[in-house]
Amino acid sequence: MSESAAERVSVDLTPDEARLVIASLQQFEPYWPSEMDELSRAELLAGIRAAMDHVTTSLGSPA
Repeated sequence: MSESAAERVSVDLTPDEARLVIASLQQFEPYWPSEMDELSRAELLAGIRAAMDHVTTSLGSPA
């Protein structure tokens, strides 16, 4: 997955908001782009999962 500065969007979230976003992404993961070929879809999902894991790890456990 390639990205450039033009493809990025910054959003300020509280830790609770970030956890909610991650939970929502995980809930709807089976429906992510079904129109892609399997290899492209697998690569995209691996990148998204890695990003979600990074955010979850950065947040640590809920207070």
